[in-house]
Amino acid sequence: METHLSSFPPTPSRPHPPTASQLPTPRPQLPPRDHLPLSRHPDDDDDILAAYLAALVRVRALETRKKALEGEIAGMVGSGDLGL
Repeated sequence: METHLSSFPPTPSRPHPPTASQLPTPRPQLPPRDHLPLSRHPDDDDDILAAYLAALVRVRALETRKKALEGEIAGMVGSGDLGL
């Protein structure tokens, strides 16, 4: 009587092969960026640029205010107004 290996239960050294549902799914291949279709209207570029510039102006204003506050605090520390 012949015995096939498939009739024995799996062991750590000989596990069952993975089923199709256990195999990782391949990632889809994306086309090169140069060949991607435009997903927005060209007029949207003006809106994007305007939003970027508005955000840049806000950041610059915050940086300026931060430097002014740091200067005020340094002056207060130097003059002893903080009570430290």
